[in-house]
Amino acid sequence: LTKTFDINTNESASKLSGRMFGEKGVILPSAPKLIVQAHPSDIASVRYDNSGSDLLATCGDSLITIWDTGNGHSNTSLRGANTHFMLGVDLSGGTVAGSSTDKTCRVWNTRTKRMIHQLVGHQHKVTCVRIFNKEKFIITGSADRSLKVW
Repeated sequence: LTKTFDINTNESASKLSGRMFGEKGVILPSAPKLIVQAHPSDIASVRYDNSGSDLLATCGDSLITIWDTGNGHSNTSLRGANTHFMLGVDLSGGTVAGSSTDKTCRVWNTRTKRMIHQLVGHQHKVTCVRIFNKEKFIITGSADRSLKVW
């Protein structure tokens, strides 16, 4: 691991590893702070929880894995259809949604780790998903060139 610095402290920018960006002096990292060997196959999507507690990663298999960013360990894995890849993921509060090549979007409760809904209606793979308006709506995008608000 590389040493991390708080850009809000009085440490000079010359001590920080990175490049300066813009007139405000924002530091862009030039090296990763943490590398997690997350999955045995490709990672297709990643979503960071706004509370800063979890990092979600989907991969080229049927799993969504929730990672604890504090220690780099996996908290849980949520499984979609066995033979279809998960392509997109989103997290909001206690809800996780994952889009898949099986033309559906699955929704899980993170506390119980149970699938609570499966959204069916696209004609081709569902490539992306977003949860919005305080978990009241989900929007999906598909290779069928449509967006659906659920």
